[in-house]
Amino acid sequence: MSIPNKITELIGDLVPDELQGTDRYLDIITWNIKFFNKLDRERINLLASIIKEINADIFVLQEVSSDALDPVAEILRDERAGFYETAYGKSGGDIRVAFLYNTEKVSAKENITELFKDETLITSNGKKAFLRLPLHRYFQANVIAQDPIDFELVGLHMKSQRGRNRSLEQRRTAAERLVRWIERETYDEDLIIIGDWNATLDKPEWASIRELEESNQLKFADFNPSTEISHLYGRTGSRLDLIVVSTEAEAATTDVAQVISWNDINLRDMNLRNIIKDNISDSRIKPIRMVRHRRTILRSS
Repeated sequence: MSIPNKITELIGDLVPDELQGTDRYLDIITWNIKFFNKLDRERINLLASIIKEINADIFVLQEVSSDALDPVAEILRDERAGFYETAYGKSGGDIRVAFLYNTEKVSAKENITELFKDETLITSNGKKAFLRLPLHRYFQANVIAQDPIDFELVGLHMKSQRGRNRSLEQRRTAAERLVRWIERETYDEDLIIIGDWNATLDKPEWASIRELEESNQLKFADFNPSTEISHLYGRTGSRLDLIVVSTEAEAATTDVAQVISWNDINLRDMNLRNIIKDNISDSRIKPIRMVRHRRTILRSS
């Protein structure tokens, strides 16, 4: 099963003119792929076909079971679609956070780790702040061989909205711990935090992150257009997939992180679109485009 190469056409204008047709930029995509495991070979083949067409450099994926992406990476390597490696969180049971990254474009500078794994982060109502700990890796991107980019990447999957006020407190506590980590514990000025936040930008649980934005330490609300929908619920939807970029990283990114909807991609096989939506994820994927540009560091969208 193959997918027409429409995705790169849709996002191609986001690359500056002087960099189009070159390898001097990176793509990062966050994607909740909906209870993904390696038991269903047809689903594995479908996901490999989609990733082959998207051809991003790093995928930050949610709801992945342990080792589930390994056969996907093997297919991509066998088909010469990229030498992808996988990395998984250890928390979250069968719905973990995972990285899939193309080693032709990026390399890991340190081993994968989960943030706060030695801490007990409990809310005032006795719940764990993180059901799936943030997944962290320090990467080097060789988009210009003589001047590589170093950046820290954190993948998130925050507590769902089930439980209302209880889950709000879990997300608030998680956000406040991330803010302390950003302020005191990061070791590179270039930082990207990306994933499924399970709450919209205007929610009170993100107050601590918005304060960092107000002090010009990072980009958050301005980077994630609230008018775009990343999750569908029946006929309505909201923007729950969000991205934080540090001020240093933002200096080399495009203006926003754009949501790309499967509905916006003119697939020749309309049934295939429904297969993707029903068997892989919700109807949208969320890319961030990073570009090496002059002496600045990243660029995204």
